[in-house]
Amino acid sequence: MMYEDVNDLESHRYLTYTPSGKSKTIICYKSLDGISFNTVKGYKTAFAYISEWEKRNITEEVMNENLAFIINVGCFSFA
Repeated sequence: MMYEDVNDLESHRYLTYTPSGKSKTIICYKSLDGISFNTVKGYKTAFAYISEWEKRNITEEVMNENLAFIINVGCFSFA
């Protein structure tokens, strides 16, 4: 999953946003006619934070707060 997401980063569409009154820029996604601030799209979001940090658009602190490994431990079925 990580390998696929890093190779597909060019087609990944996201926004960088700095909330008013705050100094931390975050990555968010367009959702219908609004913006979603708590959406994570697999490892693409983590790689987007790394990419924005390399461009110096976000701080290292913000990048580190948003990097994580995704561990699938099970699935639920309510059928």
